[in-house]
Amino acid sequence: MVNGSFQIGRIRGAPILLHWSLLFGVVLICFWFGAIRPVSWVLFFGLVLIHELGHAVLVWRNGLTVEHVRLHALGGECAYSGFATPWQHSVVSWGGVLAQLAVLAVVYPFQAEVLALPFGEELLFILVRLNSSMIVLNLMPLPPLDGAKALPLFSMAYARFKKRRRSKAAEPKPEAPAPLPPDPELDEEPDLPRNADNLYPMPPDLDLSGDDLSDDDPELLKKLVRGIDYSRSKK
Repeated sequence: MVNGSFQIGRIRGAPILLHWSLLFGVVLICFWFGAIRPVSWVLFFGLVLIHELGHAVLVWRNGLTVEHVRLHALGGECAYSGFATPWQHSVVSWGGVLAQLAVLAVVYPFQAEVLALPFGEELLFILVRLNSSMIVLNLMPLPPLDGAKALPLFSMAYARFKKRRRSKAAEPKPEAPAPLPPDPELDEEPDLPRNADNLYPMPPDLDLSGDDLSDDDPELLKKLVRGIDYSRSKK
């Protein structure tokens, strides 16, 4: 036993510690809410452990290191190390509440089925009623409750959004590409010889009067190119 705590296991190398005051806290809270049967004490202990493991999951997700998870009379603590920004501290603070909300989301729709189980009343009381009360209590913006660090996440997210909008508005707009200078060779009409009707001469064997020719017919394009080449040769 170290500092009044003893280890009951490890998770990803981090020790899970129980402080001697945990039993006193669990019994006191359960009696306060009217849950006097020992099975309620075990369920409440499990709920507190889920809360702290929720913090641990977000610690790992943010690239930080969990030093230990300790459960005591006031609930518990997830101690972690590493260079964490205020944003990451706030995200980690949401871990416990989110884990409890996950439990509530699983149990709440099946209350009738849970009630039919052995110790169903205790299960519903701890996992729904007491769980909901703990969520509300933990989100109060008072240290050392999670809400003191968790709720500022909304203001930080809004500040990030405003900063992103300002930086996007300050970005210089791309200039339109300058127009290409005119090409005299393309603009000038080709200097080709014309006949008496002011028409360009065509090869004698070139027939453009076919009814089967259309504007997108490749054969028509080939004949026109032949006509231009013929006119150039007559120049």
